Amino acid sequence: MEELKQSLTRSGWRQEVKEYCKTIIRQQGVDRVTTEDVASRALQYARQRVPDEVKEQLVRRIKDILTQGEDGDVGFGMA
Repeated sequence: MEELKQSLTRSGWRQEVKEYCKTIIRQQGVDRVTTEDVASRALQYARQRVPDEVKEQLVRRIKDILTQGEDGDVGFGMA
């Protein structure tokens, strides 16, 4: 998970989402905007903005974990 955070930070994604949140607050006014509104809009924006390279990295990581599971290297606590 830390690797994903680092990739998003390096790509500028985290800063871009942070700036988008500030824009929402400025547009609606700090006294009128709700946390729920910022979160809802920012989540939609953030999901759309994840760089393809980061998505591909995450898919590779998931495939690696699943492949290890097929070989019996990773336990999921199931008997």
